[in-house]
Amino acid sequence: MSKFVRKSAFRHVFGQPYKRERQFDSIPITRTSTESSCCAVNPKFVAIITEASGGGSFLVLPLEQFGRLDINHPRVCGHKQVVLDIAWCPHDDNLIASCSEDATIKFWQIPDEGVTEPITTPVQTLIGHQRKVLAIEWNPAAANILLSFAQDEPLFIWDIGAGECLNQIPHPTSIVCASWSPVGDLIGTSTKGKKFRIVDPRTGEIVQEADGFGGGKPQKIKMLKNNRAFAVGMSKMAQRQYMLFDTKDMSKPLANSDVDTGSNTFNIFYDEDLDMIYLAAKGDCKLLYYEIAEDSVHFLSLYQPKEASKGLGWMPKRGMAVADHEVARFYRLKDKNGCEPVSMIVPRKSELFQRDIFPDCVSLEPAMTAEEWVNGANKPRPTIDMEQFFKGAGQPAPKPMKMRLGGGAASSNQSATKKPEAAPVSSSMSRKFEPAASSGDSKEITDPPPAPSQTSADKDEQKKQIEDLMKEVETLKATLQEQEQRIAAIEAQGAEINGN
Repeated sequence: MSKFVRKSAFRHVFGQPYKRERQFDSIPITRTSTESSCCAVNPKFVAIITEASGGGSFLVLPLEQFGRLDINHPRVCGHKQVVLDIAWCPHDDNLIASCSEDATIKFWQIPDEGVTEPITTPVQTLIGHQRKVLAIEWNPAAANILLSFAQDEPLFIWDIGAGECLNQIPHPTSIVCASWSPVGDLIGTSTKGKKFRIVDPRTGEIVQEADGFGGGKPQKIKMLKNNRAFAVGMSKMAQRQYMLFDTKDMSKPLANSDVDTGSNTFNIFYDEDLDMIYLAAKGDCKLLYYEIAEDSVHFLSLYQPKEASKGLGWMPKRGMAVADHEVARFYRLKDKNGCEPVSMIVPRKSELFQRDIFPDCVSLEPAMTAEEWVNGANKPRPTIDMEQFFKGAGQPAPKPMKMRLGGGAASSNQSATKKPEAAPVSSSMSRKFEPAASSGDSKEITDPPPAPSQTSADKDEQKKQIEDLMKEVETLKATLQEQEQRIAAIEAQGAEINGN
């Protein structure tokens, strides 16, 4: 049997939603129709695009501040129209970018304690698009490089630090999706003309081109490692499908298959470390996951929540609960204005660190500067050992302290006054212990301090409590004796009746 079953360490991966008390509730999730996930996550914060009147806004919440959202919780609200996409910087957990229908891209610096008052002033604004900006994506390797595209406009490549557009790459029809390669040297795009293209962002040259799917729904592409690209779309018969391409030769897909029937196109989430693909669509009650081989795609399983999803946020590997064998985590936006974290777990009996499912992951450090990238450099990204996130057997990660979100200026000031003077290793509260004083090899042993003496009032109160207890005992004894006498009388009466 073993020679017919493909060996995989992720065959039994399953989804485990967080308990109700550790979810985010009462979030006014945006109702605007957009292809973005409406949610972005990093190891510090979760950001969610919200419904707003008179402009665009989004929430930024620390991960440990789960619970019911206060209606007056401050937001990031500097856009004049609806926010369409948000993305955390891969090299700075406190920097987030947003794009809007007002044709601008703005960048926001989030304090470590979160948003305690409305943020209206961005640290940088990019102006260049003439129409609403549909999506943005950071370069994963180079610092301060970002792509964006708008309706009926070319693909823009930005240098954020300089605040200027480096290149505009025209396409014959409107761009629907764009994705950086893992090393940041190429971009995969899909258009309304049902074409997939691989472009060089520095020169604007179209490196490869392939025909897309036959259906009219938006088609999406995700650039993978090892010169691969994964695409999803629909057939003319509304069958959702995928294709796997070699980015050096896209004349024919390496693999393609039908998935199911649905009304919305999948969003693609890629785990580069484990070569796994997760597919989820808005309005669906399912999350499918696959494993990518060199020239094939293997279905693993699916997770089926009870409620439909309105969007998904993808946690970077640096935020995994390694001790729980968590290989992925999603923050799922629910129909009932909630956000539910879902852990994807590999079942293992061993409590030791599992090197095979936790290889080194990408660190916060960029591989190169924007100037180096512009000059043609391609450098490997720095990595970190996942074992440093492992808590060890018998030492689970501390549970975050539950608190009510927001609450106006009073609660914000109160939380600020309770912030510890030294930055803690964990976000949870911990008790500090001071080492005993020592001098050389000799140690002075002192007697413990005497217990505080009781006052006369304390003694009288204690004596009164003892007397009350004794009275209660006597009352119970009398009641018990009375009941015993009653039982004896009833038994005697019963014996007399039987004798007659």
